[in-house]
Amino acid sequence: MSASVQVFVLTYCRKIELLYGSELIFRTLRVGFPNARISIVDNASLPEARSRIAALARENDCEFRGIEEPAIDHDRFLEGTLASVAEAGDEPLVFLDPDLCLWENCEDLEFEGLMAGRMVEA
Repeated sequence: MSASVQVFVLTYCRKIELLYGSELIFRTLRVGFPNARISIVDNASLPEARSRIAALARENDCEFRGIEEPAIDHDRFLEGTLASVAEAGDEPLVFLDPDLCLWENCEDLEFEGLMAGRMVEA
């Protein structure tokens, strides 16, 4: 991958006590992708959760977009994003879950297939 990698994170929070699951990625997002164009897409979260997620996106130099009710199915989000990015060019594309942590720069990783990742045993 290169510095022109595009990253998407889809967030969703229906109970404010579960907001930590959507906030976790922001603690290390720029560790893993310091130069990437990052889009945070909120999937019809509670208004107070959405405002917190939007603030964290701004603090991490990310684009923010909100999807209003009804929420979009995860597979439709992936399909739609893949289609729109494919029309725009051929830059690398990464999807991240909001409840993960990154401990090193991932922008220069090379993968041989369409999907990749690394499983860390418990």
